[in-house]
Amino acid sequence: FTVSDDDLTFGDSHILTLGDGVATDGTFLIDGKTLKVVGKLNYEDERIKFIKVTATDLAGNILSKQFQISVLDVNETPTDIYFENYEIVENSNTNTLISEIFVTDVDEGDNFTFDFVSGVGDRDNSSFAIDGSRLVSNAVFDFELKSEYSVRIQATDDGGNVYSKAIAIYVTDDNDAPVDISLSASKIIENND
Repeated sequence: FTVSDDDLTFGDSHILTLGDGVATDGTFLIDGKTLKVVGKLNYEDERIKFIKVTATDLAGNILSKQFQISVLDVNETPTDIYFENYEIVENSNTNTLISEIFVTDVDEGDNFTFDFVSGVGDRDNSSFAIDGSRLVSNAVFDFELKSEYSVRIQATDDGGNVYSKAIAIYVTDDNDAPVDISLSASKIIENND
């Protein structure tokens, strides 16, 4: 801060304080004539902060003025990946849509790209495919052989921030058609009443 005062030529100095001599919401402090950020600023919560600075000279004269501080946005990392559906019916064709892929991110308007990545929960990545923002099957599943699969998906936002998560996908049972008919005894005794 710079204080303008006609008495500066006479050696007058100033003490700067926030508010009316009391602290504000704890986001800022004044150290000498420098405003410092000591709290957390979040563009998504509050894009403009107002502070009141009071200058007091050696004679006790006071001047207060309000300032507007603009908080600049930075691109934050996504915080979650989720589906609207976590199930596929067994025997569905390959390339069957399972779900759109959704991301939680505080940055409005971010676009995302999705990839399978290695890591915890990636054991079944190859059984699925990503088509844009859609998760589709890359195999025909059989509930009786395996009913739960795990994939690890990574979302990358416009700013290059990445978030990955392991997600379970469940195969639901379908009423399978009969596959065989057998006769337990193919011989019968004659004259059997």
